[in-house]
Amino acid sequence: MKKILFRFFLLLVILASGYSLFGIGHFKWMYNKVENPSAEFLTLQNKSAPIKMVEFINYGCGFCKELHPTIQELLSVRKDIEYVVRPIAFGEGITNDLTHIALAAGLQDRFWEFNNAFLEYPEDDIPDDFIIETANLYGVDYAQLIKDSKSRKVKELAQENDNALGHAGLGSVPSFMINRNFYYVDERGVPDLKTMLDIVAAAQK
Repeated sequence: MKKILFRFFLLLVILASGYSLFGIGHFKWMYNKVENPSAEFLTLQNKSAPIKMVEFINYGCGFCKELHPTIQELLSVRKDIEYVVRPIAFGEGITNDLTHIALAAGLQDRFWEFNNAFLEYPEDDIPDDFIIETANLYGVDYAQLIKDSKSRKVKELAQENDNALGHAGLGSVPSFMINRNFYYVDERGVPDLKTMLDIVAAAQK
């Protein structure tokens, strides 16, 4: 009887250890997926930096637009940040299309120009004329841009960003993963530069 109990106990220990290792491996896989998008153009500045910051945004999100200048300031002050932005397409309509257009611009090496232009546009709905103007400004083939925005490749990139948001367990924008610590904008409002600097400092500890 003692041998049976011992074997049962040993089996439980092995199962618990295996589950623990699986959990650790799952979280490492999850973090890696969030921090390292397959589209390399989504990563900006100093890929060997000690601080990894991933921001989830949507181009129709007022808070995302309001926060954008602060993020720009943060990156100019803290050169030790590897910054990844992951635009999320929510549902149907213009903001969904804008995400696909920005990702398609990345195929012509102009993702960041479109990302900034969309976030700096004062209204949620961005007209075609502005997109055409932006394409002309940065030498982007507009016809190819629109074609690529409807392609399977771009849809897969958008889905990958959506999956990353789910892996991070955030579910809203704007939100962040900084050195594998999670933050989101809530009813307290959009953080200013000092608050963002404090958040980054806390994530380093």
